[in-house]
Amino acid sequence: MKPPFILITRCYSEVTPESAENGDTSDTGFVYEDAPFTFSDLVREIENGGFHRDGGTEWLSTYPWVESYETMTERDESLHFSRANPEHMRKWFELAVKFASWRASKLTPEMLNARLLAVRLLPLDDEQVRVLIDPREREQRRAMLEDLRDRCLILVSDQELEWATR
Repeated sequence: MKPPFILITRCYSEVTPESAENGDTSDTGFVYEDAPFTFSDLVREIENGGFHRDGGTEWLSTYPWVESYETMTERDESLHFSRANPEHMRKWFELAVKFASWRASKLTPEMLNARLLAVRLLPLDDEQVRVLIDPREREQRRAMLEDLRDRCLILVSDQELEWATR
């Protein structure tokens, strides 16, 4: 069975000192438009690009960085849930954002349970939280992620399962 794809658009905007004086950008455009991503590829794109939630539910943004010290051009990028997606794919986009955020942070049990409840999953009990956090519980952590994948239909790739055992 072919995995479902989430269509994502990645945009950029650049600001030079001159354009900033006019309250405008110097350049905007697409890095890619309506590109298909699997769940695991989207999680990696979010993590590797340094994207965070900024504003609405359909996009994530980077913090501006200096693209060229010669011209002092600043660039920022955003990931958008494409309008070309069927509406039911929005939940996968939201889950990818939450999963990338979870992997990037050190969660307390309370924070993890709040996020699970937000996506309508039952909170983990104390023992399950301990397994997810404890580095000595690699194999059990992998088994728990496989269980989430198999029982809750959360797409978790083999690479993500390998990450859990590191």
